[in-house]
Formats: sequence, C-alpha cells, structure tokens
Amino acid sequence: MKRHPRLSLVNQSPLVLLRARDNIYNVDETGIHTSAKKPSKVISLVGKKTSWKYFIRERGTLITSLFCCSATGKFIPPALVFPRKKRNPRYLKGTPLGTIDLVTDNGWINTDTFLEWMKFFVSSVRPSATHKCLLIMDNHSSHRSIQVLDFASENNIILLTIPPHTTHKLQPLDVAVYGPFGKYFQNSIDKWQKTHASQHRYFARAYLKAAIPNNAIKGFKKTGISDCNIDVFTDVDFLPSDVTDCDKENSALNETQESTVHDTHSQVNGNDNFNNNSIGHIQDNIQIGENNKPSYSTSGLDHSKTLKPEAGVNK
Repeated sequence: MKRHPRLSLVNQSPLVLLRARDNIYNVDETGIHTSAKKPSKVISLVGKKTSWKYFIRERGTLITSLFCCSATGKFIPPALVFPRKKRNPRYLKGTPLGTIDLVTDNGWINTDTFLEWMKFFVSSVRPSATHKCLLIMDNHSSHRSIQVLDFASENNIILLTIPPHTTHKLQPLDVAVYGPFGKYFQNSIDKWQKTHASQHRYFARAYLKAAIPNNAIKGFKKTGISDCNIDVFTDVDFLPSDVTDCDKENSALNETQESTVHDTHSQVNGNDNFNNNSIGHIQDNIQIGENNKPSYSTSGLDHSKTLKPEAGVNK
C-alpha cells in the first residue's frame, strides 16, 4: 500500500455483501401441462404387480411458467404464458397473488413476451444507477434480442447468460426449485383429478410449496454464485467436455483418407471407358492387403491409387 497512498485495506461490511446478493436474480422458464403425465405411485402388497385407479387420459394444454428469484430467497411473482390470442382475467383464477398472464400463439415465450416480463421485473425490483441488478438467464433466443438488451441497458440491468448445456449445474432455479415444483405440481394435479377442484389452484399450491426462500438460497449456493465459490465443481463435473477433444494425428489421417476417396471418385467419373466391362475386370483383380481387407485395383486408370470398398463401387 505504500506505493499507492490512495488505496487502503478495509473490512467488508456484511450489510454490503447482503445487499449485493439481494441484487442478483435468476430467471428461467419451464413448461407445464394441465393434465397429469402418468398416475402416481401407491403402496401395495408384495407380489401384486398392478394397482388400478381412475385416470383422466387427456392430452392437456402446454403453459409456460416463468420464475424469478434472488440469491437472498426473494421471489418475483410468476408469469404464465397461455396459448391464446387475447388475455382473459379468468386464466389467473386461483394463481398466486401478483401473477401476470402473457399470451402467444403456441404458449411458448418469445421476444415480445419476454420484453413485457422485463418491464414487470423492473417495476418489481426497481434497479437504479447506484444499485444495479444482475440478471442471470440461459441463452434462449428470446433473451438475446436487441430490444431486450437495449431495455436492460436503459434500466440499470446487467444481463449474464449461462453457457449452453450447463444450466443443470449453473442455474439456481434448475438446481433447487424446478425439481420440487415439478413433484408438487404432479401431486396437485393427481389430487385435482380426484376432487375436481378449481382448474388453476393446483399451480398455486405447487408454486407456494416450491418457491420458498430456502430453495432459492440453496440454489444460488450450490451453483457457487452467492459465495463466489469456484470450488463447487470437481474434475468429475468437467469430464463430459473431454469428448470434444480431437486427436490431431487421427484428424490428419481422416483428412488424408477423405482426400484419397474424393480423388478416386473424380477419376472414375471422368473416365468414359469405365463401364460394366470395366467393373467385371475390377472384380477379377481383387488383392488382399493389410489386415486381410480387400483393395480393388483398376485397369486402364491410374494404378497409383486404389479404389476402396467405401468409395461407392458395388461388387
């Protein structure tokens, strides 16, 4: 510090750290169906293979639900994307307080609906120039549009996208919230099919059970975001990435083989005398090469190249 008199070493206040965590959010979508996928398991006698129950086998409707939570366990009211042309207040009957409804043609989120949710997010969180907000999300195309990026920049929101195929490890909602929510949601649908209660109340029951501060805090901790912990992942977690490594020698060998096959094709296609009689002559000149694999020599062509079976010549 003697070289830099303007700098000093100070202790970080726990309040500042807590405030920083409160400004870190994760947003993600998941699809839900209005009908149960399969009957739930029940306790039965040993040796009894089948247990029957009444089950409504409906195709159901796909609805996209959008969750958002902070590293301190604060949840923003959810959003539901319905496959409709116009909004209808009755769609939100029985949903958690503050839930907003969005509509698209297929029930999937798009750029316009995500931008509309971003406006709802700003009104709920109210970021400022002195207290900016970090929003973590995946790389879906609806999240990376110019309209969304401009809106985030104008409203003091810093967007951070997660690399592809890593959300099961890096996204807090996937790690600690969507698992319990899916279980509670299926149980609620199963109970609804027995009692025929209000159609949307099972979503509220499942959401209120899964969207709890403990799950959100646990998700941010397991992903190493809240504590800035880079040691949450071991070498085993990175093993799947090894399959993308390519041996340079094998790569060069494959390129050489492909070049040889391509040259042979060009030579065969450019020779007008290569007809059925030539094919019969090739069959009479099969030679056994290395590893007892036959190679096919051609007469009247360039003998410096051999025509391999995979080059497209039928026996």
